[in-house]
Amino acid sequence: MINLHQKLEIELDNIEKTMKELPNSHACIKCSTLELGGIAALLHNLYTGIEKTLKYVIKDRNISMPKGPSWHKDLINVAVENKIIENNTAQIIKQYLAFRHFFINTYVVNLEAERLKPLLDDANILYNAFKHDLKCQIAL
Repeated sequence: MINLHQKLEIELDNIEKTMKELPNSHACIKCSTLELGGIAALLHNLYTGIEKTLKYVIKDRNISMPKGPSWHKDLINVAVENKIIENNTAQIIKQYLAFRHFFINTYVVNLEAERLKPLLDDANILYNAFKHDLKCQIAL
């Protein structure tokens, strides 16, 4: 059976690969609809990878998983309350959660580069903060 550290390594490796594919925010201004869709999918993957990682840690610590319509947001709050991530990191993650909601409920043809730009600007900040928090809490 795969243990927590192996699961986290797999997730972090996939997030790292995702990060390498993200363009800088200035490049997305000239992107086609198809390219914007790809960028949005990568940003969505960044969020879902982080969410999956949090779920693994929370389950491993036998912490009750949030339920109900706000479980995504509640999961982030539980991670802060249980000192898995810092509050500052959680605030950045919540921006990507809001984007996730937008992304799964919109058409790619309605994506705008200006909306993706701040998420691209903060992606490395988020990833580094998240990785730092995990390393401080879990011996990776």
